[in-house]
Amino acid sequence: MLEEFIKEKDVQISELARYCGIDRKNLFRLLQGKENLPEEDIVQKMSLFMKLTPFEQNNFYEAYQISVVGRERYFMRKQVLDLIQHFPENFKPTVEGSIRELFPEKNETQGKNCIPLGSQTEVNQCLHRICLKEAQNGRNSKICMVMQADYEFIFDLLLSLKKFNNELEIEHVTCMDAPADIADDMEFYNLAYLKNILPLYINGMNYHLYSIKEDLQNCRKGIDGFSNLLLTSENALLCTSDFRKGIVYQSAEILEYFRERYYNYRSRGELRFHVIDNVQQQMAVLGNMGWERRISYALQPEPCLLSFLTPEIMEAAVYKELPDRERMLALASSFIENARTRVEKGINFFYCTKEALDQFVTDGRMPEIPSEIYRPLLPEERTKLIKEAVHLCEKGKFRFMKQPLEHLTANLHLCINKEEGYLLFQNIKGSNVYLIINDRKLLMAFWDFLSSMDDRLLYTGRETADYFRKVIKDLEAGL
Repeated sequence: MLEEFIKEKDVQISELARYCGIDRKNLFRLLQGKENLPEEDIVQKMSLFMKLTPFEQNNFYEAYQISVVGRERYFMRKQVLDLIQHFPENFKPTVEGSIRELFPEKNETQGKNCIPLGSQTEVNQCLHRICLKEAQNGRNSKICMVMQADYEFIFDLLLSLKKFNNELEIEHVTCMDAPADIADDMEFYNLAYLKNILPLYINGMNYHLYSIKEDLQNCRKGIDGFSNLLLTSENALLCTSDFRKGIVYQSAEILEYFRERYYNYRSRGELRFHVIDNVQQQMAVLGNMGWERRISYALQPEPCLLSFLTPEIMEAAVYKELPDRERMLALASSFIENARTRVEKGINFFYCTKEALDQFVTDGRMPEIPSEIYRPLLPEERTKLIKEAVHLCEKGKFRFMKQPLEHLTANLHLCINKEEGYLLFQNIKGSNVYLIINDRKLLMAFWDFLSSMDDRLLYTGRETADYFRKVIKDLEAGL
């Protein structure tokens, strides 16, 4: 791309080399692909000298980054950034209006044991009818699926069923170890499926994802020539990978056959995510995830001040009437002590926002702790915790994020090391949910992004420390 701009802008190579402070021969060698890539500041100087437009600058810098890290890694990082930046937007179904109105009930399938489906519209209508009927069966309703997690319609449909049955159970078997993790449009498959399934967890649905460790194509051809299976108590729907053709069975014997096939698939699968929705389990599981032994990264709105809580603050803040209070305090003290040890070792890095620190100063709430178990921290308690974090800011362990992440949603907390990680968010019921990530490819995607996070997205440790000191000064002035 550099050579293209030089020709297009009629740039003299000798003048460009002089402006950038590099040898003219080295610049010629760079254009011939015989020289190592220059540092980023040289690329910026080139952009200025050639008077590139903002659009051209973006393309030039993107081409440079692709050359530095590789095409696949660049686009994977870009997709992680997009997921983080637009986290709340991923929870809104794309199908507008009532799905019942879009796909009205039909009765021509009643009493038939085998119904062919000849178009995507017919497949979608059938998916709607049999899923809605199962949801309306009341307790013990269950939908079982063997299909890839890339068909948005089915996830919008499943989301719409919550209003009919809060207890509906959904089991989903898929193949995650695809030969091609990056599609032709440079979309990383595991991140794309995470985007599709997150709304189910956010909406508090009883959803379980299992992954089969085998070739993607073998999985797609394994159901009597069809790629996808959806099974309810009364129907088995098989369809092609593009959902354009299918067949529905209603015979009890055939249903039993496919039920056995489904559970065979599930028995070969591994649960991809583990949901934790109570404080005791949270402290037990997260406390044993090896954070004290491995470098880890946390990206979340508020600074992680949990490790600075003292037994005295906990004793004063936790509600006296809380059931099993003493046991809870003992668990919390052990958990916080472990967190403090990790922080003191200097192997944890925290990326957060100014907005969320300001919010903590205002309301004294820590999103990691359910609000129903403690009162807001007092101003002097808030001051104490923030003071404890200043030296970590100076060391670059706490850093504020810049645009486009400085307005990070309050509902996203991502903590990752090379072996384990979790997403923390609040579901539609108002409960904190820890989604433990068991998908190694997702872990590696998040780890790669956070461990090599572009400095252009972050304030320096010193800049972060200065803001912490300003907040402390304002708090102390109000005491």
